[in-house]
Amino acid sequence: MPRRTCPAVFRQRICPADSCRVLFDICSCCDRGHKYCSDPCRDRGLRQKRREANRRHQQSLDGRLDHRDRQRAYRQRRRESVTDNPSPHPPDSPSIAAAQPLALDRSCDQPGGPPEKLHETPTLPRPPRPPGPAPPRCIVCGREGLAVNPFEGWR
Repeated sequence: MPRRTCPAVFRQRICPADSCRVLFDICSCCDRGHKYCSDPCRDRGLRQKRREANRRHQQSLDGRLDHRDRQRAYRQRRRESVTDNPSPHPPDSPSIAAAQPLALDRSCDQPGGPPEKLHETPTLPRPPRPPGPAPPRCIVCGREGLAVNPFEGWR
C-alpha cells in the first residue's frame, strides 16, 4: 500500500535522552508520538524509566514484600536442588580425531603485501552540496521539506 502524501510541514523535537539532546525534524504525517531521535536513544530512555520505576517499587512496602517472597522461593529451590552425578569417564569415540594444526597463510606478512587488495572499498564522488543550511528532513521517512512550524510540536 503506497504511503499517503501530506503537506511537508515539519515539527522539531529535542531528544530527551540525557546523553543526546539533539534537535531533529519530523513531518506531521510520521509524527505518532515520536519523542526520541533514534532507536538506541529510545531504548536507553525506556530502560532508564524502567530502572526508576523498579527503584520506586523496591522502596515501597509492596516491593519489599515481593523481594521477601522471591528470596524465600529462591532459598526453597536451592534446598530442593538435585544434581546429576557425572559419568565416570567419557566414552571413547572413533569419530572424534585429534585436531590437526592449520597452515597459516603468511602472504600478508611479506614485504610486497597480499596479492590483491581485499579491504579496499571504492569511493564514489559526492554530489555538490548547495550553499546554505540543509532543508529539514524527516527522521522517519526521509522526506525533505521547506518549512518548520515553530509553534507546533514542542513538548
